[in-house]
Amino acid sequence: MALTPKQRRFVDEYLVDLNATQAAIRAGYKHPGIGRQLITIPDVSAAIEAGRAALSRRTEVTQDRVIRELAAVAFSDATVYDCDDAGRVTLREGAADDAPRALASVKRKRRVVPGGDGACIEEVEFRLWNKVEALKLLGQHLDMFKEKTPLEQLLASLPPEFARGVREALAAAVSGAGPATGGAGVDSVAGEPGAADAGPPLSG
Repeated sequence: MALTPKQRRFVDEYLVDLNATQAAIRAGYKHPGIGRQLITIPDVSAAIEAGRAALSRRTEVTQDRVIRELAAVAFSDATVYDCDDAGRVTLREGAADDAPRALASVKRKRRVVPGGDGACIEEVEFRLWNKVEALKLLGQHLDMFKEKTPLEQLLASLPPEFARGVREALAAAVSGAGPATGGAGVDSVAGEPGAADAGPPLSG
């Protein structure tokens, strides 16, 4: 089923920052919490995925490319770098080919040796991009740190087709629209024709 104009606006807004609540507000829904329901509707979810794929093609920013960049930082090692007298950074034997991408800055400084005859020594500091943050983002991408709710654990144990049917039924029940048939039913407002009579209003 085709999306309603408001659902299409929600999809466009969601692609800006991937924030369902804020996207629902910008799309004109009175109740921002409905954003989390909208993204479970098959037609809305499909439109979001199509939009993300189109954005990836336009910008050449693919998931694999992002993951490779994050991995280069997450598993970087400051001991693989050298700096010659001219200030050129080189890699030691055994360094990964992507090691240069993890390097944020290089500082060279000279200091006088205490108690000496004025001799100086040169120190080089290699600063890497934030390894902890890169590891955190990789872990989140792989769902390593995500604690699933009992419902999510149950759905994960079900056959994919059956689990999808359960999700659609739950989304339809929450929206008060009856069995999910695509994009219909989530734009109604309490008090308007076709809206649910009981419970708090759930849509804009």
